[in-house]
Amino acid sequence: MSRGQALWLAATALGATLLTGCGSTASVMPGEHRGDGMRACDGTIAVMASTGSAGATQPAAMNWARVRLDSFNAEHGSSFRIEPSDVYAEPELAVQEAKRLAADPSIVGVVGPVTSIDTEAAGPVFDAAGLAYVTPSATNVELADGHLKLFFRVVGNNQRQADVIARLIASRLDPKSILIVGGHEAYGLDLSKRIARGLKKDQLEFQRASVDIGQADYADVVAQAGSSRGDVVVLALVEPDDAQRLVDQLHAAGKNPTIVGGDTLHNINEFHATGAYVASPAPDVSLLEDGAASLRLYDEIFGDLAPFAALSDVAMEAVATAAFESCRNGEATRKGVARALPDIRIDPSVVGSPIAFDADHEVVDGRYWIYRIEGNHYREVM
Repeated sequence: MSRGQALWLAATALGATLLTGCGSTASVMPGEHRGDGMRACDGTIAVMASTGSAGATQPAAMNWARVRLDSFNAEHGSSFRIEPSDVYAEPELAVQEAKRLAADPSIVGVVGPVTSIDTEAAGPVFDAAGLAYVTPSATNVELADGHLKLFFRVVGNNQRQADVIARLIASRLDPKSILIVGGHEAYGLDLSKRIARGLKKDQLEFQRASVDIGQADYADVVAQAGSSRGDVVVLALVEPDDAQRLVDQLHAAGKNPTIVGGDTLHNINEFHATGAYVASPAPDVSLLEDGAASLRLYDEIFGDLAPFAALSDVAMEAVATAAFESCRNGEATRKGVARALPDIRIDPSVVGSPIAFDADHEVVDGRYWIYRIEGNHYREVM
């Protein structure tokens, strides 16, 4: 069965199974093999991401995972299910949820966590339980330094992101002044530090400021920021709502600097500062064959599927493929998933490039794009 046929079959079933998991559309009995390469395989794949209001980046991450697992089941004859774990930038909850998932013997692998702070918190619990976990969006470089044994990611790390942001500023923006604003958490601290290093290499001067998640008043940051388009404010913030609030306060003070944001701000529904530049670890998949097909088929079910959250699709395909390869007597296993993941290669993928892991469980050749917000859409600039 082709990927296109599998997407069509999955779309016909998803509406009925949206909140209860992702079942197979194929009639294959447990342990049975079919001549077309399909075979029955059972197991549950957890997804640790927000299940919040439609249109937000993290709910879209959950939806992309559902999209891929339904089409994977239709294509392979498997009957893998999803177990949602509603966590976003909440490390204490991430630990609680990781313990819950680890205690469920049916769960054989995890997509997520989606933030670096949650990954650092939940990772040791998953490691102890033998649960491999593939994040679509946790970018802190140190996550892959070896202390999290079963951690994998399909997203480029913060060093790659910082490099492209520094290159944008140095080569395209000709800044009069630069202010780097980082959050007091793993993502913001790591990314802002690496952007600063990149700007130093380019012999560019800058100032730095730090803020808290959910901070209401940014008067100190507004006072530091330049006022014209020649001034640059870099936002390494995990919450797009925070970034939008800061930009609104800049504008209210009569300041209109050029805004450059990290990949967490690549969400037009929550961060929509016209003229801002934002990094993205994925291309606009609506322009690619597989991604466009997924968007068309699922738009009526999910509304805005957010093309730039498509790495959750890839993370799910990696875990599901490893689970399928681990299947014995109709059942996937944790040990088998952990053993298979290092050698997984997805080609083609929904993001248009092959997906594989290096010896550190980093995605091979992970890259970043830069987009400019123009009204209600993005334009690729780098």
